[in-house]
Amino acid sequence: MSPPETVREVAARLDGLREFLLARLDAIRVEVKVLREVVNERDTRYTERATAQAGAIEKAEAAQREYNARSNEFRGQLDDQAKRLISRVDAESMVASHADKLARVDSDLRTLTDRVNQGGGMSAGSRASQDTARANVLLALAFFGAVVTGGGIVAAIAVALSR
Repeated sequence: MSPPETVREVAARLDGLREFLLARLDAIRVEVKVLREVVNERDTRYTERATAQAGAIEKAEAAQREYNARSNEFRGQLDDQAKRLISRVDAESMVASHADKLARVDSDLRTLTDRVNQGGGMSAGSRASQDTARANVLLALAFFGAVVTGGGIVAAIAVALSR
């Protein structure tokens, strides 16, 4: 067993313990200060990151709205185009109808060709009648030309007299 300590020894030990605790308290205060700075720095980073993310989300949403508007406009154009186009059933019906008409024209052309071949060509009388018809058309054109020319001369004289 150790002998009892004196008051001075106890006071000295208490003073040493006090100095140790004060030094330890100062070290803890420094650590708390450093930790507060780290927490504040990270809080600033997280706040900046959250702000940047919010801005990025707003931009992405705006871009998505623009894309949706263009996409809806394009869909509308396709819908309008589809409404103006003819359906496959109607197109096939028209093709079949035209094919029938073409077959009838082909049949009529063969019939006419056969008649011409059987008739041996035009007779002399029908050639003369065609020549007469051509001559009459040429006379009518010449008369029409003379009337137009005469009208032009009368108009020129009227303009000259009006000056």
